[in-house]
Amino acid sequence: MKVLFMIILCTLTYSLSKGKDKKVNVLVDERMELLCTIELIGNNMHVPCANTDYKREIKTRFQPYKTHPAVSFIGAMLNSEEMGSSALVWYIYQCSFPEFRLEGKIIDEECQIGHYEHFHDTLTKFRTLLKDFYNKSRFHDFFLKHKNLYDSICTPITNYINHISIVDTMEKHYNQVKKAYYLVLSPLVHPGGFGVQVHRKNGDYIYGIAGPIFESKTKPIFPEEDIFQNIIIHEFSHSFCNWIIHRNFKILSADSCLVDTLTAVNEHMRLYYGGDWETSLFEHLTRANEIVICKKVLGQDKANITFMRYYNHDHWIYLKGLVPLIENVYLRNKQKYNNEEDLIPDIVEYLNEEKVKYCR
Repeated sequence: MKVLFMIILCTLTYSLSKGKDKKVNVLVDERMELLCTIELIGNNMHVPCANTDYKREIKTRFQPYKTHPAVSFIGAMLNSEEMGSSALVWYIYQCSFPEFRLEGKIIDEECQIGHYEHFHDTLTKFRTLLKDFYNKSRFHDFFLKHKNLYDSICTPITNYINHISIVDTMEKHYNQVKKAYYLVLSPLVHPGGFGVQVHRKNGDYIYGIAGPIFESKTKPIFPEEDIFQNIIIHEFSHSFCNWIIHRNFKILSADSCLVDTLTAVNEHMRLYYGGDWETSLFEHLTRANEIVICKKVLGQDKANITFMRYYNHDHWIYLKGLVPLIENVYLRNKQKYNNEEDLIPDIVEYLNEEKVKYCR
């Protein structure tokens, strides 16, 4: 009886801990602004950001620190094959701030730095130089002086999100729980955005990072609905989906010949994802779920537009089978499917059918 009571208590606690009362925390993050500032004054931004007054002010204010060793060191890291801008962002979120102590548990399937184990000394020096630049440039003083700008950026997005219980919707949809969710708005990031997950002792933390539209001039502009879908729904979903693909990739790799058909029609896949089958599956499963969640929170029309853009324009062609599997099989049989990992046999069956059509 005591064991049964504990099981019931644990189950109840788990259920109550799902998205109930959880919010997406919207902020301009000081560590992101610090890293982007160093990249900017060193002319090391490989993807440009909007040319706003804020960007011009930063270049003027921190130009005297262009010779700080952090600038050239980070520039060299960005130009290496193993790292890039998103990899360094991923890494700084594994660290405390402003101490820059490594705290996150590095998971192989999510590590964005190639041959990570070989870069211990480099990453230690990276953290040391970041902290030194932060202190010597008095970056915190600059950040505090721009609180009104940051608030004006975050408030409209916060108000928009508060009308939609997106955390509860996503956690129920995936049957997975995360500790906290953060939407990071950075005036110095490109509008495409990206996501980061940090595994800490007390749970998993998700960060979606977005920049303003390129058309921003005086003030950074962040369109509410675009940010909501592209960052909160799409980027957050990667943290729920990628591990499923990675854990089951051995069986999924049997259909890897399908990537040749995909890259033949999908220029975006070839240029930005390297024609890799596992990465393709990350994107397909995430986008399929994005479409289904869009239908729940933004309506059928928005879901249809998203599907047509991904399938017809961007040529993520295997969405035609994955979306129905999620919507008509997984969601209608939740007693059978605990989460979407249980859907893997159905995904494999569908991909095998595609392989018969496309692979020779």
